[in-house]
Amino acid sequence: MKVLDDTRVVFAVSILAALTAPQLAKQLEWMIIPALMSAMTLSLTQLRHKNIWDPKTLPQSIAACALNWAVLSSIIFIGSSMLIEDPHYLAGLVVMACVPPAVAVVPFTFLSGGNMKITTQAHVISYLLSLILTPTSIWLLLGGKVDITYLVQLMAFLILVPMIASQALIKAGNPLNKHTKKLVNLSFAPVTYVLIGLNQPQILSDPLGLWPVFTVLVLRTFVVGTIVYYTTRGLGRVSVTYTLFSSYKNNGLAAALALSILSPMAALPMAFAAFLEPLFIVYFLILVKRYRF
Repeated sequence: MKVLDDTRVVFAVSILAALTAPQLAKQLEWMIIPALMSAMTLSLTQLRHKNIWDPKTLPQSIAACALNWAVLSSIIFIGSSMLIEDPHYLAGLVVMACVPPAVAVVPFTFLSGGNMKITTQAHVISYLLSLILTPTSIWLLLGGKVDITYLVQLMAFLILVPMIASQALIKAGNPLNKHTKKLVNLSFAPVTYVLIGLNQPQILSDPLGLWPVFTVLVLRTFVVGTIVYYTTRGLGRVSVTYTLFSSYKNNGLAAALALSILSPMAALPMAFAAFLEPLFIVYFLILVKRYRF
């Protein structure tokens, strides 16, 4: 079914189902971690770790990592601190600020005509750093309210297992390659349904209360991404890498962490971010086509 290849349609249907029929959300909550690990594993099959370590491109890869970990994380944290009053949403956005870039930056770089070597190199560096930076940052920013030992173990499980499994699939010839996008979308569908379904009463009872969350999400994706692209497009194809690293966070990982150490309400911003991000790539592809390198 071609419709399953359309991320926007799959997310829209999941959100609509969660808002109109959320009864199964509690029963399906157990699916969150397995579904996210499945999505990460399949997405990571797009990475090829061999022959990516080039000293000549290391400075650009480090710059991409800095855009994600320093610039984007700061924007999310500062914007949330200024605009968000609900402690659950604020804590969830803090977790979002502390995770590595989305796996999707790799295929999105390819679609946008960016530099795949720099993107892949920066992506691997970011995920290795995240094993230390993510649990430490969350623990510090949330005031030591979480179990740091449990957080480190959870991070190692959620990142290392998909990385190992994805490389095993690649070595086996990746028989699922033709269906990767469908399977990733189907993996995210129950995650989106559960995250929104669990919070459906709050969403419908106070929809205006979510506007600050949307504002932060639009700021961290569309505004920051656009500024970085226009600032760096003179650098050629690496500007695509810089733009994507300054716009995308791993919402699936952030949602899993928020659900495990906080609450369903804390994971709600990640569900909305996962819906907005496919819209950004459509917008970004238009920009890239308009201003060819």
